[in-house]
Amino acid sequence: MSLFTLATLAEFRAYLGVETGADAPLLHALRAATAHIEHQTHRRLAPWRGERYADLLLHDLRECLLREELLTLHACWDAYDQPIPLDDLVLLYGSVLHRLNGVFPHRGGPIGAVRVAGIWGCHDDWAQAWRSTNDALSAPLDATSPTLSVTDADGPDAALIAPRFGVGQLIQLEEEFCIVLSVDAAANTLHVQRGAHGTLAAAHPAATPIARYVPPANHVQSCLRLAAFFYRQPLEEATTLPTDAPPPRPRL
Repeated sequence: MSLFTLATLAEFRAYLGVETGADAPLLHALRAATAHIEHQTHRRLAPWRGERYADLLLHDLRECLLREELLTLHACWDAYDQPIPLDDLVLLYGSVLHRLNGVFPHRGGPIGAVRVAGIWGCHDDWAQAWRSTNDALSAPLDATSPTLSVTDADGPDAALIAPRFGVGQLIQLEEEFCIVLSVDAAANTLHVQRGAHGTLAAAHPAATPIARYVPPANHVQSCLRLAAFFYRQPLEEATTLPTDAPPPRPRL
């Protein structure tokens, strides 16, 4: 289960105007809102690394239909497990992989005939999806420790937004994704979920830069509004969702 939330705990507290109180019900509302938005839109709204199988389009064997939207293509193999050069592939609409030269071979049927490795998810400006926190590891990190030491946990990030780290946030250390579970501003440490979203936990040297994932602003606002609804409504009354919740978007 992912502990990532589209809005951080600090952003939710600011939205509600609540400075003190238990974190657990606030985080529960944030996670419920994030899960609801992803379910209704049929999309992952944070990046995941991994391999997926794609289905051939029989009317045009130069193309295969991805079952999720692809943000970054790392590798591709045909039905005979032969690698396909990346410069022979073009990603169309985030969901269709087009081969420039030749066709995708298949055996036994078109379903799952192509294997694709990459980063999956939905973001309307993937090139700007990661922002520097203006911070880095202040001590080496091994592959198992859940505690990261940083320079200034509550300072501003590259966009001058503070605090730079927040609970529920997805951060990146080299090729590894982590989810922030708690922040100790006095000790300048973060407690995180290591190797999140399909990545592998690895050792990182001191001074490794830390980037933070920035969800689209409309997703953050929808999460805050829906989480506030979940947080404030008694369970027996939470039957009607806010009207500005994003509508489902059909797949291709």
